[in-house]
Amino acid sequence: MVRLYLCRHGIAEEVREGKIDEERVLTKEGAEKFKRTAKGIARLVKGEKGCVVFSSPLVRAHQTAELLIRAIEAEETKVVMKSTAHLAPPGNLLRFIREVRAAGTAVVFAVGHEPVLSEWAGRLCFGKGGRLLMKKGAVAGIDLEDTGLTGELVMLLQPGTVRRLG
Repeated sequence: MVRLYLCRHGIAEEVREGKIDEERVLTKEGAEKFKRTAKGIARLVKGEKGCVVFSSPLVRAHQTAELLIRAIEAEETKVVMKSTAHLAPPGNLLRFIREVRAAGTAVVFAVGHEPVLSEWAGRLCFGKGGRLLMKKGAVAGIDLEDTGLTGELVMLLQPGTVRRLG
């Protein structure tokens, strides 16, 4: 079984004319808040030998993943980072889950975007996307079954709650 943590990127620049969406970066506030959030998330995997952090290639997700990795490594857990286009909107759940299983580790993070992550959590845990809300910096923990696209939602923590764990 794999524990998959779906993690939404931190607060990023607003969409504006002349700015390419893929190049939007975390705001100063977004980076600072996510650093505190990442400390809480890292406590969830304290004691694990290692994990893989997959990131969407979009800049704001990649920056979020880097902050998360620093926090996890501070807990003395080895981390491997991988970028995957399957996490970029519109996402490809089937191909991403294949990557997760091929990673060969019990703990995997996916740093991505809305509404992709909420849709995936719904599909994996309830058979269809639905009314799940993941604020910026939220994390959902899902225990994936060994085969297929099913899992059990074991936690959904919004960023304020996760920051209190750190």
